[in-house]
Amino acid sequence: MNLKRADVFIHDTAVVAPDAVIGAGTKIWHYVHVREHAKIGTHCVLGKDVYIDHYVAIGNGVKIQNGVSVYQGVTLEDEVFVGPNAVFTNDLLPRSQHTTWRVVETVVERGASIGANATIVCGVRLGAHCMVGAGAVVVKNVPPHALVVGNPAKVAGYVCSCGHHLHRDYPIVNSALYQFVCESCKRAYELPALEALPQETVRAGVDGIRFVHHNFDEDTLRAVAGVLQSGWVAGCGGESARFEKKLAELSRCEYAVAMNSCTSALFASLSALEIGKEDEVIVADFSFPASGMSVLQVGATPRFAEVRLDTYNLELEKLATLVTNRTKAVMVVHTFGQMAPMRELSALCKKHGLLLIEDAACAIGASHDGIVCGELSDLACYSFHGRKIITTGEGGAVVTNNRELYQKLRAISSLGVDASDKFRAGGPLRYGFQQLGYNFRLSDLNCAIGLQQLHHLPALLERRREFAGNYRHALRDLPELILPYVDPKADHAYQAFVCRLSHEKLRDHLMAELKKKNIHTTIGTYAQHREPLFASRDICPNSGQLYETTITLPFHSFLGPAQIEYVAEQVMIAISV
Repeated sequence: MNLKRADVFIHDTAVVAPDAVIGAGTKIWHYVHVREHAKIGTHCVLGKDVYIDHYVAIGNGVKIQNGVSVYQGVTLEDEVFVGPNAVFTNDLLPRSQHTTWRVVETVVERGASIGANATIVCGVRLGAHCMVGAGAVVVKNVPPHALVVGNPAKVAGYVCSCGHHLHRDYPIVNSALYQFVCESCKRAYELPALEALPQETVRAGVDGIRFVHHNFDEDTLRAVAGVLQSGWVAGCGGESARFEKKLAELSRCEYAVAMNSCTSALFASLSALEIGKEDEVIVADFSFPASGMSVLQVGATPRFAEVRLDTYNLELEKLATLVTNRTKAVMVVHTFGQMAPMRELSALCKKHGLLLIEDAACAIGASHDGIVCGELSDLACYSFHGRKIITTGEGGAVVTNNRELYQKLRAISSLGVDASDKFRAGGPLRYGFQQLGYNFRLSDLNCAIGLQQLHHLPALLERRREFAGNYRHALRDLPELILPYVDPKADHAYQAFVCRLSHEKLRDHLMAELKKKNIHTTIGTYAQHREPLFASRDICPNSGQLYETTITLPFHSFLGPAQIEYVAEQVMIAISV
């Protein structure tokens, strides 16, 4: 007898017991047989010739391909996939005749996948999001996320919930676990080491909870190998051109020039704008001193502008007080990955006839009120240093929509000429050197890494925003710790997770106590006007307060929840001492 319901599709050839429970949106195809008291969830798909025994429980979103038999005692949790002709058993000692037969329970946890023609011997539990290879014979429990193959099935690695391979990254402090990272979506997991895995290269570097960390997958290694094999490892090659094109597209700009650092990019930008001696540039004060140094390097004077205590970004209301007849430009810093309000700042600069440069070292992938870095300014500069969201080891870039500025940048960064001309012309040229330039080019090796990093940028940003939320939840009940504020119009990229304490002594105490626990931290950043190099007479009390009271907690795209919980626990202990 077949059920007749508008919210369930049951093919005319299928047989479904009247007391079977079928969830809404489920599709049951040709010659399927569903027995009495079976429970099938919502939005499942049962392919041709599937047999569901009585009392079988199947969750929501399960897909069972053709020819599969699911016997009594088997439970399939939500979003399980079962490939064609996979076999479940429910008797450890099958005989044609005996009186001691009993059902042995098998559980397939949420999100697990079972390949075609696999056999699942009863009495086992297949962990969440594990993957059983085609033809494997499973005779014992499978750990969550494990990939098992062979007869009998053995663990060959780990897989992500998205299905891609996980590779081992580094050991988790104070545990027997290792961090594993998805080669595709970059989600990180804390899992036991697998003896079956080949010995991995020992990493150099710090122990403990890492302050910053990047993960380079097999695609990146292949990309670098491809550049080495091509014979062109210098800058301005094919990888550089592709990297620059992607950067320009990301920034909604026409042009991009890759360079060897963001500091070089800032200097080249100021040079292209013909800013020099007797000129002043207004610079956001709370920033790494490379921002102000680039102004000094072109012979101009940095005027340091006050910042907000909440967003750490420029205080726009006070910016106009610094404008003089010598002021040529504003250098805005998107602090720790939160963009400043570029619509308002752009309008302010146009009102005063000022050029606008973005120090977007920390803000790739960020936006404010729908505007991305580079979209409204004359020039925007990125950093790909190892502490940034994506990295090329060392590196930077400038993006712009101004062709004349682009041509100047190309020449400034390549000894006064546009070195990319030789590719457009089909061969080497004899250059004419008519202006002073520098060697700021980024090699194709670095650009190959950058291209792979850009490919993963959406996933990396997703992880960072997720981990920022985890930190906020874990640290929410500490009145002594002021968590990062996010402008409601901002899409924060979270280059860093920077908190504020009530006073400098408490901040320094917290950093010292965390160091004892092998938790690596640093200050937020610098109040540039206080640095002797600049001999500045500007007054920026908010920036000075942030310099004294901010702390950067360990933060990168591959933190695990347990690491965040451990850091939060140690922060709470340290503050209470």
